[in-house]
Amino acid sequence: MEKQIMDILNVGIGLLQAGKEGLERAKTELEKSYTELSTKGAQDNSEGAVQIRQSLDKIIHDIKEFTSVAGKNYEDTRSKIIDNYNKITEEIQTKMPEGKVEAVKAKITEVAENIKKVKKSQSSKTL
Repeated sequence: MEKQIMDILNVGIGLLQAGKEGLERAKTELEKSYTELSTKGAQDNSEGAVQIRQSLDKIIHDIKEFTSVAGKNYEDTRSKIIDNYNKITEEIQTKMPEGKVEAVKAKITEVAENIKKVKKSQSSKTL
């Protein structure tokens, strides 16, 4: 009986560690994508570009907050990220020329896909 309890405890610890590692990878990928976008957009200081930068900063802040609490407020943070994603998509569509819209949209989609991959990876480890 004691061995089973220790095994269950070790499995729990392993799951927590795997989840933390997945969140760290997602955070790293998101920061990399953010840096690339920031570099490309650094030359544009128009009002629209400034607002978009602020929205991206909020997304990064929300992701960092999420990883620091290791999922305690997952649904709340997830909804914040989705809301920010929707807001920035709308801002991009209304304030940037068409060619730039597609490039930024592609990068945001890439970030979203990376988050989904990490989430799926965590879900499959839980099962």
